[in-house]
Amino acid sequence: MNAIRRLFAALTMLALALSLWVVVPAAHAAGSIITVDTTTNVSGDGLCSFEEAIQAANSNAAVDSCTAGTAGSQDTIQFAIGSGAQTITLAAGLMVTDGVFIDGTTQPGYSGTPLIKVTGSDTSLLDFQSNSAGSGVRGLELVNTGSGAVLVFDNTSLSFVDRSYINTDGS
Repeated sequence: MNAIRRLFAALTMLALALSLWVVVPAAHAAGSIITVDTTTNVSGDGLCSFEEAIQAANSNAAVDSCTAGTAGSQDTIQFAIGSGAQTITLAAGLMVTDGVFIDGTTQPGYSGTPLIKVTGSDTSLLDFQSNSAGSGVRGLELVNTGSGAVLVFDNTSLSFVDRSYINTDGS
């Protein structure tokens, strides 16, 4: 019994010593939450469109009713456009120049299938630039009706796409 206790004590001390060597990464600073509440992009209408939300995240300044992004932090774009399926048609592709997490799973009624459809016919719908590392897209349906790309990750690192449909018919 004493041998088991000594072994247990030695293993506990070893585990404690090893835990001191573990380096915990610094927490990523939380940015602003920017909520899209309309499918149309009309400047000065008191609403926050997807285009305006991207602009607010990029510029770290309020745009129309969109909350200003936070410099040096990853902002989150969420959706509250009524409830259920919504389509956002872009007049031009959007360039993302700062870290942002675009979360379509926040749309009321989401239950595993994307409810926010972003469509357009530009050269690329969403173009994540090199200084937008760590950006992500979750729970969106992205359809480019033109001949260009749907998503471009231009020399970014740690970026991701999750639970999304890309250039599909939604089925």
